[in-house]
This record gives sequence, C-alpha cells and structure tokens, in this order.
Amino acid sequence: MKLTGEVFWRWWAAGTVSSAGSAVGAVALPLTALTVLDATPFEMGLIAAAGYAAWLVLGLPAGVIVQRVPLRGVQVAADLARAGAVASIPLAWWQGWLTVAQLAIVALVVSFASVLFDVANTTFLPAIEPAERLQSRNSLMSGTQAVTDLGGPALGGVAVQVLGAVPTMARNSRCSRSTWFATCTPRPAGWACCWPPRASARWPAPRSRLGSPGPSAPRAGCWWPAPRSWSARS
Repeated sequence: MKLTGEVFWRWWAAGTVSSAGSAVGAVALPLTALTVLDATPFEMGLIAAAGYAAWLVLGLPAGVIVQRVPLRGVQVAADLARAGAVASIPLAWWQGWLTVAQLAIVALVVSFASVLFDVANTTFLPAIEPAERLQSRNSLMSGTQAVTDLGGPALGGVAVQVLGAVPTMARNSRCSRSTWFATCTPRPAGWACCWPPRASARWPAPRSRLGSPGPSAPRAGCWWPAPRSWSARS
C-alpha cells in the first residue's frame, strides 16, 4: 500500500532542510578553520578533501549497503550522525579544545553520512509514491536539490558574516536534529512497511529455497531488516 501525499511532503520537507543544512555547513566548516583557528592553506585543503572522501570510498557500494538495511533507519542515523559531529564543534570551541584535526574528522563524518542519506533518500521514493507520480516527484526532488545546492552556500556565507562561524555551525546542528524527527514520525495505519515495496518487473518477488516464488519468504522492513532466507543460509 502506498502512502498518502501528506507523508511525501513531510519526507520532502525533511530532505530539503537536511540538504540546505549540508550546503550551509559545507561553507561554514572551512570558514571556521580559517577565522577561528587561522588554518594554513594545507589544512584548508585537508578539510576540503575530507568532505569528498566518502564519494571515493562509498560512491559505488552505497547502494548495496542501503538495500540491506532499513531505509528510514539509514536516513535517521545519518542525520543524527551529522548533527552529533557538527554539534561537537561549538562544544569544543567553548571548552577551548577545537583543532583543525577535529574539523577534518567532522568533515569526514558528515561526508559519509551525507552519501548514505542521499542514496537512501532516492531509494525510498518508490516505496511511498505510486509509479504514475514518480516522474513528477523526481522532478520536484531534482529541482529542490538544485535550489539548495545553489542557495545554500550563499546562505552559509551570509550566516557566517552575520552570526560568526561557530554560531552558524551550532544552528546547523539544530537543523539536522529537526530533520530526523520529521523522517522518523510514525507510519500511517495500514501501511505494511516492507522492502521491496511490491513485486514488479523491477523488484521481483522473493524466491524460496526450491526456486519458486515463496509467499512466506521474508522481506526487509523499512525499520527492521528481515531474517535471512533459507537460500541465503544454504
């Protein structure tokens, strides 16, 4: 059973806020190193490289990883990981412990979490929308991503100029914490949360140990992974 439009808009809003926060953080993080720690050009390059490292490591296997774990769980975990990593910056700055190494680690954590979140976000759409609406929904998601990619860095620069680098990172952490709440809200009554969402040419029905379609074959849930099938154990 597909979900109602209300759930899609809540999910879209959570993804939009998360993407905007990531775009703002991509500008505020290196500016924090520059304005607060007087980072050298080499250290700035190290932080920038850490922000792209996940695409080299997880770019290819991310789809396989996301398919084997709960989809909404991945989104919530990725948002919480980003929020925790970013929140460590103002805390360390307040204690006087902030270093360039910590900023590089934060950039690395945010990079890995963002890759998994983006892949799960794209994969989750067919589970909540019928096939006849996928084209329009994908167009909306692509347009939203383009707007956040374009406007997020500019907003981040303005926020750093007005508020300062560290306060901007603190507010960015709040942004990530607010998106996970919208993502992990309870599912509507009657929704069988499963993955794949339905048997089709793209997602064939699970097969039993003998090779025939198995009606009792387990399917992975959006929150909880299903137990391994007999074919996987043998």
